[in-house]
Amino acid sequence: MRFVAVLLCLAAFSTMVSAVPINIHIRLSDEARQTVEALSARMRAALPNDEIDFQTQFIPHVTLYLTDFQPTYIKEVILSSSSIVANYVPCLMTTSNWVVSGDYGMWNVNTSSCLQQLSNQIVEATHQFITPNQTIPGWVLSLPEPLRSEKIALIQKYGSPNVFEQFQPHVTMLWDHQDTNVVSETEFMHQIPPLSWFPPLLGLAHVGPYGTVLKGPEFSVFDLTTNHA
Repeated sequence: MRFVAVLLCLAAFSTMVSAVPINIHIRLSDEARQTVEALSARMRAALPNDEIDFQTQFIPHVTLYLTDFQPTYIKEVILSSSSIVANYVPCLMTTSNWVVSGDYGMWNVNTSSCLQQLSNQIVEATHQFITPNQTIPGWVLSLPEPLRSEKIALIQKYGSPNVFEQFQPHVTMLWDHQDTNVVSETEFMHQIPPLSWFPPLLGLAHVGPYGTVLKGPEFSVFDLTTNHA
């Protein structure tokens, strides 16, 4: 296994913050990334208030686990993730339907058994290091029952409403709070053929607005192109 880790002066860092949001995610292949970036550019041309900018700010990705971790345990989070990567079996990703939900436009990814397993394993290996008593987001509180209670229970235990049976993999393509024509301007997405790829990297990244992965230094990046099985 080729292990690439970037530890950002963790001892000093941990004294500066009380919680560290980390997006543990998988990357797109070069071909899939280029397709997503081109589609995103088309959306941004039609929707000037779209704030998902893959050209300069964010990295296309599929989130496995996004939560706040205790800063004193970041090294343990990295090492625990490494142990999962060591036993990683190549898993084919395939996009499915396009959906606009609230301010978001998302390209859903099929929840294959291997992708679900990878997310589950990451959560199980790292959730012991999360920041306890995380805030319940307003959008969760507005959900109907029993979904609301299910997601609250997941947040209370795992710091995320979108894990295990609530895992919904996707690529966030746009976030637009102002334009009223998002649905009509993104109709073309329903005609785009599905993308398929084997993820080349698993990353632990700084979290940007709207759950994005910021470009720049990451906590750690793992190579998934080697057959670990």
